[in-house]
Amino acid sequence: MEVVFTERLHQAAVEVSKRSDLPHDLHARLHNLTQKDQSQWPEAIPFQLVQSIHQYFVKTKGDDGTQKTYLYQLLAGSELYRQAYQPPKRNPELLARLERLKAQQANREYQEMVKDVSPKQSAKETLGKDLRSTRRQLSSIINFVITVASAFAFGFFASKHAFPNVAFRVLFGLFVAVVVAAAELYFMARIEI
Repeated sequence: MEVVFTERLHQAAVEVSKRSDLPHDLHARLHNLTQKDQSQWPEAIPFQLVQSIHQYFVKTKGDDGTQKTYLYQLLAGSELYRQAYQPPKRNPELLARLERLKAQQANREYQEMVKDVSPKQSAKETLGKDLRSTRRQLSSIINFVITVASAFAFGFFASKHAFPNVAFRVLFGLFVAVVVAAAELYFMARIEI
């Protein structure tokens, strides 16, 4: 953990660096800090160094007979140092893979959009389907006409013994043909549609 290096910490470091009982490594670090111009000061220093400065600063002030300085007073105006976020560098292999996946996804979306636009069946298959459909419809119509005509003929000839008059025989034949036509239309509508 690091804290922001302030003027107050610099002054304390200058006072502590004058002590003769400092460990050699601490004296070297403080000498490095105190000999620099303010424009060359580091942005932050480790908190352990601040604690060491405070420990010897209290001893220095205690020797002088002045009042005791607490750590929070030494840190006044300072704060925890947070480095600016630097995003990690992206791997070129992953970037290439990402571009390839994006291109594949765009191609899939395009194919999905145009799947009904371009005909996928050949003209022969379409013609064959159309001919089969036409043949089935034509056979249904011929079946309907033959069935209705047969029903009329049955009604006309079957009523020969019941009605001696030809007009009644034709009406009975038409009645049977209409009933059969209605039944045929009902079944055609159910099956064909």
